[in-house]
Amino acid sequence: MSGTPDKLISIEEQEAIQRQKELETWAADRVKPWPRKLRIDDYDFRSWADGAGKNCLRAGAIYEYARESRKLRCLLALMNPKRPRKAWEIELPGSIDGRRPDPGEIESYPAEATWLHCSFEGLDEHDAERSLSGFLYCLCDLADYLADNVSFGQVFSTKREELEKAFGGLNELARAKGEFRYFLPVDAVELATQSETERATVEETASDLEKRIIQGNSCSEIIAMRIRWRFTDSEIVGGLKRFLRAHRPRNEAYKARQRKQGSRRESVQAALDCLSAMRLASYLPKTVPPCSPGMLAAWLSGASTELKRSAIEEFNVVRLGGHGKQIAESNFHNLITEARKAFKKSFPFGEDATNAPT
Repeated sequence: MSGTPDKLISIEEQEAIQRQKELETWAADRVKPWPRKLRIDDYDFRSWADGAGKNCLRAGAIYEYARESRKLRCLLALMNPKRPRKAWEIELPGSIDGRRPDPGEIESYPAEATWLHCSFEGLDEHDAERSLSGFLYCLCDLADYLADNVSFGQVFSTKREELEKAFGGLNELARAKGEFRYFLPVDAVELATQSETERATVEETASDLEKRIIQGNSCSEIIAMRIRWRFTDSEIVGGLKRFLRAHRPRNEAYKARQRKQGSRRESVQAALDCLSAMRLASYLPKTVPPCSPGMLAAWLSGASTELKRSAIEEFNVVRLGGHGKQIAESNFHNLITEARKAFKKSFPFGEDATNAPT
């Protein structure tokens, strides 16, 4: 009998592993791969980006870069609130904050509150939320479109209301307010949540270097401080400056970033141009040799469709920034490099962008 508990635990673990494999297999089959032929909306963002505000551009950029992450698309397919959950995916807590739940209390919660957390190939909801913050839940509501690999431009033109609802307004991004390192610059100071404040008073203090927890690439930290509101705004600001001088981390990794020239809108346009260049380069040759007179004549007469633009020529047509200038081949290559970096920085899930040509 002494070996029975271990055997039971082992069986439960095996069942959990098998269930997870089944879920991951379903998600991998649900998510459609990229087609062999690049579609216009996959690299030409002008239909929705021309004249768009900076928040709409950010929403489109995060959506389009998310299409490059197979792991995230599969995870979102599992997180999709429209996906029916199996009975074992629902967990009813036996206690809430250390007390027995009142009759009907758990039943009054939304269904999502009792769903088990999802994961795919080692990427779980916590890792994704740490990188994408509020954008994760915006994308979660658009999981079906991402699984079907539908472009942002197509959703924008045919399902605009769903986009507005998912992001909390494309011009407001009410549901995406939170930290996102590349597409959504955030304020340097913001209110901490209640749980963060409780942790800050116990675990994270500016006076104890060993207990300070500075979070990853975002370089953010929750610090509890006292502000005496009877002072004037300028006096409080002066006090905050003195606090920064005394307590700002000296580690080189947390060095303040240098502000880049140009507006935030232009920076997101640049991110989209980088993505456009990367995708074009993965499907088309960067340059094409001059065509023969016979081939040109056949193409002009409509007898042949063989004459195609190169990736650079196509990019020059669809480019959002650049003020209409033609891009040099070396600069085109730099855009591809920047797109790869942007993807790995904002989606640090241990994979390359799907359309990252080598």
